[in-house]
Formats: sequence, C-alpha cells, structure tokens
Amino acid sequence: MQEIHSPLVQGQHYPTKQGKQKALAKFKLFLKGKSEGQARFWMNLMLAYYMDCRDKQVVGYAELHAATYIHNKRWEDNPEFMNEFKAEWLKENGQ
Repeated sequence: MQEIHSPLVQGQHYPTKQGKQKALAKFKLFLKGKSEGQARFWMNLMLAYYMDCRDKQVVGYAELHAATYIHNKRWEDNPEFMNEFKAEWLKENGQ
C-alpha cells in the first residue's frame, strides 16, 4: 500500500497531537487489504464524521485521540450519517 496522507492521522484536524504513530499503525491495519478506492472512501468517511461531531460539539470529540477514534470505529456511532455519506460518495464518484 502506498504511503498514507490523511488529515485524520496527520493531526491537522485534531487539537490533540498525541499518539500520532499509534494512530497511523491503527489506520494502516484498518486499511489492510482494501483497494485504493476503498481506502479513499474510508479515509473521507472517518474524517467527515469526526469533523461533523466536532462541529456539532458532540461531547468528547474535541479531546478524542485519533488512535482511539480508529480503534473504536467511532464513525459507526451514527449509521444514518454513514448511509448518507456513502450515497453521496457513490453519486460523486460514479460508482
């Protein structure tokens, strides 16, 4: 797999800069075996859900470490968000 450049893992959207290497390891493990297109989908979904929760000031998201977010698959907390994101993604990416 090619090198991962994700704002989620790089910490650009996280005020907490701790655990970057652990987050990267969790992220690589999660993406193992996925195609490049699948990896892009999951990276965008994870980041979109995190930012949505942060912007809505959902309790705990401002302090959440990236490794914890990835390990606990927090984007699965809201299936409705996931379904809407997937539908929009498929529409925009012609799949």
